[in-house]
Amino acid sequence: MITHDEDAECTTYVIHLDGQAGNSMYLLGMAQKFMRDQYQDKDTTDNLLLEMQGGDYHHLIKTFDNAFGNDVTLVTTDEDILALNHL
Repeated sequence: MITHDEDAECTTYVIHLDGQAGNSMYLLGMAQKFMRDQYQDKDTTDNLLLEMQGGDYHHLIKTFDNAFGNDVTLVTTDEDILALNHL
């Protein structure tokens, strides 16, 4: 879930995109960790990581959210990122 308000969270993890945790390398690392925690095989993990890297930063965020939005709240004040909820 992408939101502007951490209080609206209903997930296990919270990542603040406006800080250091919002950089693409951190998000790719977290995706890899979450896939490992879900016992996903290497091919499935590699495919997700390639998909996340297959576009710009907003594509990476949207792909991450699609994969982990039920478990991770992405908090930001960036209106462009918040608009990804509606795509």
